[in-house]
Amino acid sequence: MLSPDNRRLYTDALRPPTGYQFTQAVATTYSLDLETLLTVPLHLALFSASRPVEELLKDGVGLLESLRRTTERVSVFVQGGRVLRPSRPHTLYGLLEPMVMEVAPPNPAGVFHPKLWLLRFDRPDTSDVQLRLLVLSRNITHDRCWDLVLTLEGQPTGRRRKENRPLTDLVLRLPDLTTLGMPAPRAQEVASLAELARTTPWELPEGFEEIRFHALGLDHPRGWMPEKSGQLAVVSPFVTEAALEALAASTREPLILISRPEELAKVGAGTLERFARVLVLAEQAELEDGEEPEPALTPDLPNRGLHAKAYVTGKGWHTHLHVGSANATGPALLSGANVEFMAELIGKRSRVGSVESLMESDDLGSILVDYEPGDEREEPDPQAEAARAALEAARRTLVALGLRLGFQEEEGGWTARLVPPAPFELMGVDSVTAWMATRKPETAVDARSLQHGESVRLPEAPLPLLTSFVVFQLGSDAVEEPLAFVLNLASDGMPVKERDAAIVRDVIRNREGFLRYVMLLLAQAGEGLWSFGSGRGSWDKARVGATGDDSLPLFEHLTRAFCREPDRLSAVRRLLEEMGGDGKEDVVPQEFIALWEVFEGALREEERARR
Repeated sequence: MLSPDNRRLYTDALRPPTGYQFTQAVATTYSLDLETLLTVPLHLALFSASRPVEELLKDGVGLLESLRRTTERVSVFVQGGRVLRPSRPHTLYGLLEPMVMEVAPPNPAGVFHPKLWLLRFDRPDTSDVQLRLLVLSRNITHDRCWDLVLTLEGQPTGRRRKENRPLTDLVLRLPDLTTLGMPAPRAQEVASLAELARTTPWELPEGFEEIRFHALGLDHPRGWMPEKSGQLAVVSPFVTEAALEALAASTREPLILISRPEELAKVGAGTLERFARVLVLAEQAELEDGEEPEPALTPDLPNRGLHAKAYVTGKGWHTHLHVGSANATGPALLSGANVEFMAELIGKRSRVGSVESLMESDDLGSILVDYEPGDEREEPDPQAEAARAALEAARRTLVALGLRLGFQEEEGGWTARLVPPAPFELMGVDSVTAWMATRKPETAVDARSLQHGESVRLPEAPLPLLTSFVVFQLGSDAVEEPLAFVLNLASDGMPVKERDAAIVRDVIRNREGFLRYVMLLLAQAGEGLWSFGSGRGSWDKARVGATGDDSLPLFEHLTRAFCREPDRLSAVRRLLEEMGGDGKEDVVPQEFIALWEVFEGALREEERARR
């Protein structure tokens, strides 16, 4: 049922089915890493092959074109203030701005916590549409936790299906939850995707006969529990005593509880004894041989260990498997304060396994060991806990404040000012710094004067590095680690078109990069895209002047595009317009310009004929 040997890379789950092309996607997440999001379009556009993430991030040309193909068609909704501080700056972060919508839950006591992808793929030159739904326990971050993903595919029929209503209710509500609002065209696209999902029958995993969805925390918050059952297993990285007591009371036999040791240490012995077995991940399941643990993304977002959430119940002849985002905590299950999403699969016990079978060697049992409480429980430092709580309160204040970012061109470059709507107070915060996510932390400025209602000027930046993603770092003398996060701020005066063109010129720095980019514009999905070179020349100044022109069959590809997909030539025309400016002669080969003039003339004739 939950075999740890059945593994799949997150990004592979986003790749279009054979014969289809990516059309549109909606994603929800509690936390978001911009660097991880940067690589997602590569997989949607079939530009990724099977290359390591580190290699993908160095390929500016591939990243650029995949972003330009997908940015307007992907909407990612994330809890406000939970975009993580990037581990390194990147010029292309600015192109992610339209994709990222920060949201707030209806109940201010909760958080926006669902984790799903709803994707549409179309088969070219046909009316065939295929949807894919990913229900996950994982955020859009780069971590190596043990997570769960349920992948469902289906084709819309035009006939509404009542089991899909909770899914479509959640997706339809997303634009209303955004803190800055959402452009009407993008909101309409989200709504159209939701309506397609409403009419889609899903192909279920082998052995399962029925699916139900549960969207929690949207309206009239109320608690949610798996239905009364004969047996129960709980898999949850985060737990609270009250939620575990309620879960144990919902079943005749609370058989299994699987969580993190540090979470179980917070729960009373009497509550743990309600479960026949209490287990944790075996140490060898967390690290590969010889591997050292990495630092956590943030204190509340560990990147190792258990992160999966599942509730398995036995009812008569059937097993119910609930997977999704809800932890066994009060805000998720008892009060309904959190927005969560769960999928419930139902199948006969004889076909999908029982609650007890989770402990078998070919299921989760192979990576679990019994929990053994430590001799001493580490007591938290009250002063440090209070300081962290103050930093979290300050984060919420900045998220809800309505800060704006004003851009202005000056003699030495572009400047941006953080502008607060009014004075405010950040209690228990000793330092506030801010910088653009595309730049290094060394460019940070002291932003404490925002609290007095004063604007704060960020350092001058070149045009390609302008972005509305601003990193805020809050510090307290009572804790060693500051709290850092990114806000996608409303902006005034951002020269978006000019900035995007400057990013193109910044990425395509030499002839090799230019020619490879043209080939990506002309290539059809999936056709040997990496045979056109690594693209590293676009970032490596030492290789300026390298070409590789002879290996690129440009004439054939231009001719094919003109005959079959002339819109691809319009993209080449746009690229040439964006490449105008300093250094164009060093980047765009004269031989290409001469060749292009032939196709430009043919394009104009074609356009005149259409008129």
